[in-house]
Amino acid sequence: MVKRILLKPSFEGHKIHSLSSEIIHNPPPGYTIEYRDKLIQNSRIYSLDNKAANPILRELIYHLKPIIYIASQKKQKNNFEGYDMVYASQHVLFNSSIPWITDLEFVNALAAFGNISLIKNVIRKQLETEKCKFIMPWSEWAKETLILSLDYSKFKEKIRVIRYTVNPKNVVKHKHDGIEFLFVGSSNPRNVRNVQFKNLKETILAFNRISEKYDDVHLTLRS
Repeated sequence: MVKRILLKPSFEGHKIHSLSSEIIHNPPPGYTIEYRDKLIQNSRIYSLDNKAANPILRELIYHLKPIIYIASQKKQKNNFEGYDMVYASQHVLFNSSIPWITDLEFVNALAAFGNISLIKNVIRKQLETEKCKFIMPWSEWAKETLILSLDYSKFKEKIRVIRYTVNPKNVVKHKHDGIEFLFVGSSNPRNVRNVQFKNLKETILAFNRISEKYDDVHLTLRS
């Protein structure tokens, strides 16, 4: 009998990262991985720091955003009927009636990429619950951020480093003159306007200085 796993973003109906499409199309044997896309607007929690140019305001948001985020997470009304497990992408679940797993780019992802220190005990308690079966950092470094930030003594057996992988692609290299620089932004709906985080401005300023000193240099922006 095939088991159904629900891939859930931080908030029901929000877009997932494009990396997740690989696991949806290539689930483990005996499982299907589904995603409910309601095409609703992304949470304002994630867009707060994208719009704050003032460094003092950005720092304040960085420290306070996780509190608002966790409060919103607790208020979510989730319906997991018909599923055997939930894959909570980069967040913890509250009051889940079925088993769930989570992953993380680094530990702050569990706090909306803000300062985790004020809510670390709330997150720790959810990771310790019986319903939480596995915690999957994307790398050894991600695992290190987890164990350095939280008391992991009661959930250390759940931690498994699972690196994100994608199907191989055939890349054809072309010879060309000069030096080519490539800036890669994001096509993911959550990050599409997050040019400050991706340092687009700094990239252009640096390229302007390089192009004044050297000939035949080019910058391609993919964003």
